[in-house]
Amino acid sequence: MGYLFELFASCCTKTPDAPAVDVPGRVHTYRDLMDRVEALGAVLADGGVRPGARVGVAPLRGAEMYAVVAALSRQGCAVVPFYDGKEGDDRDRLRRLGVETLVVHSGEDTVVERIDGALTGAHVPEGCAYVIGTSGSTAIPKNVPISDANLRAFAEHFQSLGVSKEGDRLAQNYTTTFDGFFLMLVLAWTAGACLVLPARRENLLVDTFVRERGITVWNSVPSQLRMARRLGHLAEGSMPGVRVCVLAGEPLLPDLVTAWRTAAVNSAVVNLYGPSEVTIGSNTHTIEAGEPLRLVDGRIPIGPVFPSVESMLVPHGDDGEGVELFELCLRGRQRLTGYADPADNAGRFYAGDSDPLAPTEVTAPDEHSWYRSGDLVSRSELGLVHRGRRTREVKLLGRRVDLANVERVLGQDPRVEAAHAFVEGDVVIAAVEGKQGDGTGIDTSALRDYARPAEVVWVAAMPTLPNGKTDVLALEAAVRASLTSGA
Repeated sequence: MGYLFELFASCCTKTPDAPAVDVPGRVHTYRDLMDRVEALGAVLADGGVRPGARVGVAPLRGAEMYAVVAALSRQGCAVVPFYDGKEGDDRDRLRRLGVETLVVHSGEDTVVERIDGALTGAHVPEGCAYVIGTSGSTAIPKNVPISDANLRAFAEHFQSLGVSKEGDRLAQNYTTTFDGFFLMLVLAWTAGACLVLPARRENLLVDTFVRERGITVWNSVPSQLRMARRLGHLAEGSMPGVRVCVLAGEPLLPDLVTAWRTAAVNSAVVNLYGPSEVTIGSNTHTIEAGEPLRLVDGRIPIGPVFPSVESMLVPHGDDGEGVELFELCLRGRQRLTGYADPADNAGRFYAGDSDPLAPTEVTAPDEHSWYRSGDLVSRSELGLVHRGRRTREVKLLGRRVDLANVERVLGQDPRVEAAHAFVEGDVVIAAVEGKQGDGTGIDTSALRDYARPAEVVWVAAMPTLPNGKTDVLALEAAVRASLTSGA
C-alpha cells in the first residue's frame, strides 16, 4: 500500500460523508470515491496491472483521476502522469521508464491499455509514489522518481503549517503532469478537505471562481494570478472567504502579492519554493493576513529549509552590488535517490562530505549526496532569498550579466506584467508582457550599460506550458522571429 492511499483511506474512515471532489454539477464524498476505488481494483487487475508496477496515467475527467491515483497507490504502483491526445503523446518516455500499462479514457469508460516495447534500466526506487517530468521550460525534461518516503517527509511538515484543514475547499489549478497536482493531494488528504475542480477555463476569472465555488484555499503558479489581474479579476475586496493562498513554481513578485492581498483581505500568502527533485517544496515564507510585506532588496524571501531537508550553501561570488551569492544544495529525506535516467545525474550532485569551498561532483549519488538546485540564494534575517538561476548568469564581453536582475529591473515599469531576458550573440534581448501604452521606452538606467537590452519586444501574453509556467523556448523563438521579420 502506498502513502497516498494511506492518507486517502484515513479520510474515508474519519469523514466518509465529507466532500472529497467537487466537479461542476456533482459533489463526490470520500465514501463515493472509495466505492469507485474498489471498482477500479477489478479494472486494474483485469487489465494486467501488477502490484508495484509503474503505470502511465493519462489526464482523466473529473473525480476519476483521483480515484485512479488512489487505486494505483493501494496496489503500491508508481503513478506516471503523461500527456495524450490533443496535448501531445509522450509514450516513448513511458517506454524508457519501463511502463507496460496505461490507464486511459475510452469513451465514457476508464480502461487499461498495454504498451509494447518497455525498456529496462530506468532507476525507479522501491516504493515509488510517482514519476514526474521536470517542466522542460528551459531544457530537456528529466524524469524525477519520488518515493513514498520522500512524499511522507514533505507531507508531515507541510501539514503542520496548517495550510489546509477539514472542511476547506481547495482550488485545484494544476495539471496532472506538474508536481503541484501531488501537492493538492497532500493538502486534501492530510486534512479531509475538498478539491474543487473548475469547469473549462473557469479558474482564469479568479475572483468569480473563488466566490461562486466557495474556495477557502487558493493554489496556483503566480502566472495565473498575473493573468487574472490583467483580465480585471482580482478586484479589491472580492475574495474575503479565502484564508490561505499558496503560490509555487515561479519567482513571486511583490506587486502580485499586493494585488492578491487587496482582493483577498483575510488571506495569508505562502511562497513555496523547491525543486521537484526535493519533493514539491523545501522552503516556505508565509505572509500572514494584515502583516506588513517585508522584502529583502525588493524580493520576497523563500524562507528557511524544512526540518526534513538539509542545505549546503556553495559560494558563488556576489551580485555586483555587494550581496554574497550561494548555490543552494539540498539533501535529506525529501531528496530523490537519483534521476530515472542515471546519465542525468551528471553535474547535479556533490559528495556528502564536500567542502562548500571546493565541492566534489559525483554521478552516482548516495543518501548523503547533495542535490545541486542550480538556484542562487542569499542569506537574510527572514531566511533565504532567491536571487535567480546559476545558469541565468552569462558572460558578455568578459563581464558577468545576471539575466534575472535584468528582468527585475524591467518589471519595475508599471506597464510590465512579466519579463524574460536572454542573450543573442553578444547582446541582451528582452521580451515583456503588458501594454506599451504611450510607446515610451522602459527605464533601464539601473543596469550597467553592457547589461541593458539591445531590443525590448512587447508581447500580449507569454506562451505557457500546460503546467502554467512560461514556455521559455517558444518565447525566445517567437522573439527571434519577430526581430528577423522586423515586425
